[in-house]
Amino acid sequence: MTHPIKVLVVEDSLADAELALNELSKAGIVYLASRVDTRQDFIHALETFLPDIVLSDFSMPAFDGLSALKLLRERDKDTPFIFVSGTIPEDFAVQSLKEGATDYVLKTNLRRLAAAVERAIIDKNERVSRREAQAKLQESLERLHLIANYDTITSLPGRTVFCAHLNQLLQAGNAKHKPAMVVIDIERFRLVNDSLGWSAGSLLLEAVAQRLMAAIGAKDAVCRVSADVFAFLCEALPSPVPMGDHIYDYVLNELRRPVEVMGNELRLAFKYGVALYPEHGGDAETLLHNAELALGKAKNSSDRYLIYSPTMHVRSSEFLSLENKLRVAIADDQFVLHYQPIYDIEGKSITGIEALVRWDSPELGRVPPAEFMSILEQTRLILDIGSWVLQQAVGDWREWRKKGIAVPRIAINVSPHQLHDGNFVREIAAIGNEGIALDLEITESTLMEQIDEQVDRLAALRESGIGIQIDDFGTGYSSLSYIANLPVTGLKIDRSFVARMSSSKQNLKIIAAIVALATSLDLYVTAEGVETREQWEMLKNLKCHALQGYLLGRPLPADQMASLLQTVPARESRVK
Repeated sequence: MTHPIKVLVVEDSLADAELALNELSKAGIVYLASRVDTRQDFIHALETFLPDIVLSDFSMPAFDGLSALKLLRERDKDTPFIFVSGTIPEDFAVQSLKEGATDYVLKTNLRRLAAAVERAIIDKNERVSRREAQAKLQESLERLHLIANYDTITSLPGRTVFCAHLNQLLQAGNAKHKPAMVVIDIERFRLVNDSLGWSAGSLLLEAVAQRLMAAIGAKDAVCRVSADVFAFLCEALPSPVPMGDHIYDYVLNELRRPVEVMGNELRLAFKYGVALYPEHGGDAETLLHNAELALGKAKNSSDRYLIYSPTMHVRSSEFLSLENKLRVAIADDQFVLHYQPIYDIEGKSITGIEALVRWDSPELGRVPPAEFMSILEQTRLILDIGSWVLQQAVGDWREWRKKGIAVPRIAINVSPHQLHDGNFVREIAAIGNEGIALDLEITESTLMEQIDEQVDRLAALRESGIGIQIDDFGTGYSSLSYIANLPVTGLKIDRSFVARMSSSKQNLKIIAAIVALATSLDLYVTAEGVETREQWEMLKNLKCHALQGYLLGRPLPADQMASLLQTVPARESRVK
């Protein structure tokens, strides 16, 4: 023992105390000692001296060893207590061990005392170490339990605890009115993290959690399901308004108030899905799953909320089935490219061709793009398909040029996922640097999302010779005055305006304004979906630059497009 131990000797004989301590010295035990022989002094020593071990006589005029043992054990279960006495009756020895004595040593055999003390101290230290280790383990287990079952940002119950609590409520049947499971998603939450930082995002989540708990009136009835998604159970009170509107108007009223986060006033928009008990599920897990399904459908629609319907499961099963088939299609190379010509406004030359992906499924036949493109987007399979489209289109362009065919610019559609993928952007830039005439068609909504980052990416692509066209123009929320400052080369007027231009003076005026303003900004304007001669003549009069549609040309396989390019002159007609 390298550190001094504190030895409290309970002994009325100073000589006997010194004999005992002398045995410790002879064994090389370093100690600090204090001697007492009364109850009051013993209690005081326990509180001030704080002994590491107690050596006690059995019987003294004013005190006795058994009383000292009981007093020690009432205060401390670990400090060793060794009786050192002239005689120890056997029944007393047994009783003392039951009361918590560590050992006993006869004064006639003090040579055993040092070993008994060392062993007692070692046992105590090991016992304390084990208990501390167990305490740390328990603390770690409790921390893991909290992490696993409670959200670290909002302190709300996790999914498991949330469902277990709600199952108890549902089984108790205490609700006065029909309970409803609501799953709510904060729209554009990522923008808060991107613009204000993760700390601001966490503060916003805390504020939402507090407001939901205040609205519901119970912490255990609210759960943070995922990053910006919360779930809660509420009673759908009888009301003349639809139940979903009732939840929005009353339960979620607090969420519509501005939230101040780090000096910024934020106004929240959200969508939600609803599942009703018991028709949409007899337990919390089923209700939560169905409400999440309804939310997913709402997020892909213009609806603020949707109430669960069994048909949603059918659609989800169909979605999953089609997703699996798409993965097989990618692996088995079931996709082909068709090309639709874009003509100059006179219809005499081809000024560009748009690459359009087609799926020829051995099982389903030719699958319309409208049935699988959204699935590619949602599952991010669009990254795989997009890369394939790019390589295939570039390969066809090179092949045609090798055959001496005059080839105009090829346009490919680009999704938000592709624009955010650094590898894809670098791949596009490299193609532009090779001198391949390539245009990217990007929708308005994609262009306006994280606009500052988009401008940087597109400017870099423009420098490498890549053209940028805004597809489906007029359906988003951008303006021509804003687009004038963006690195774009052209606009494609959405087919919905062209389809109604003959019957709607308003649509005709919109197209006229787009063409006039875009031309003044040196942007090349193409009208999509041209299907009638009347539409063509009207676009001529408006001085639109180019047209694309079934009237002049349907999408063609690569070999047929090559034949068309050999018969119809191809020229690049772009406003620089």
